[in-house]
Amino acid sequence: MSTAGEREHAALLGDAVQIGEAAERVGLSLRTLRYWEEIGLLVPSRRTAGGFRLYSEGDLKRVAILKSMKPLGLTRDQMKELLALVETATAAETLSTDELASVIAGLGGWIEETSEAIEKLERRIGEAHRLRLRLGEALAVCETTRRLRGTVP
Repeated sequence: MSTAGEREHAALLGDAVQIGEAAERVGLSLRTLRYWEEIGLLVPSRRTAGGFRLYSEGDLKRVAILKSMKPLGLTRDQMKELLALVETATAAETLSTDELASVIAGLGGWIEETSEAIEKLERRIGEAHRLRLRLGEALAVCETTRRLRGTVP
């Protein structure tokens, strides 16, 4: 059974969540969310009277998009540009023909850049796999040597 204060708190939040729950739901740290707010990438929908950040479902979708940009090493300006394109694309039916063409061209360019970034990441993953194999081989040599010496614990 909830108290009157808990019900009032829930009514105030509505569908919004505070920063801790938002961070947990999207798998990021509080620090990252605060940093993105500080540099202008993320603005909570509203705040409580006490100044606590409140994030709506739309805000969390924006965070998910930002999170997917992290591994690409984009600059803040690139992230802002891409986020604006994605958000504009969600309202494609309201765009003029010229605006739509611009968004399509912009998204196409970003798809190309993202594909290149994925290729780079895949190469790095391959290098990491090769390193892990070398380390495993070195470990096997050491374990075999220890066993031959009879010093196996």
